[in-house]
Amino acid sequence: LFEGLRAQPFWPRETFPKVVALLEACAPDLSEEVQTLLEDELSDSSEESGTSLSRTQEAKRRKTTKADEKAESSSPWQQQGEGLHQGVWLKLEIWAKGGLVSSAKAVPRASAAISAAMATGEAMAFAPGRAALSYMM
Repeated sequence: LFEGLRAQPFWPRETFPKVVALLEACAPDLSEEVQTLLEDELSDSSEESGTSLSRTQEAKRRKTTKADEKAESSSPWQQQGEGLHQGVWLKLEIWAKGGLVSSAKAVPRASAAISAAMATGEAMAFAPGRAALSYMM
């Protein structure tokens, strides 16, 4: 999202004042939107399988789903493909290659916030700049 960042544990908020202020102001709405999306997603998956599963059980079930079934899924959440972790790690890509991507439709408030962040000039709006939600269990 930000050009020229070096590896360090955290960055002071003053480094990106416009983007930080914008995202902090939107945080409660974004949190609600993502929680609702995750609840709906897990509810739909449990209904399809005919069982009532906990989030952890459901996430593990999803991880073991065959690749071809994932390709057919209408879910905006996709498995992380980096192989740098164990367990369940999902992402929902919002911005890539200079614009919103199709999965961004699932999170309109987050998409609006990311679009506004890109418009500040502080974020890397063009490739390789990307923005995604990340969910790890």
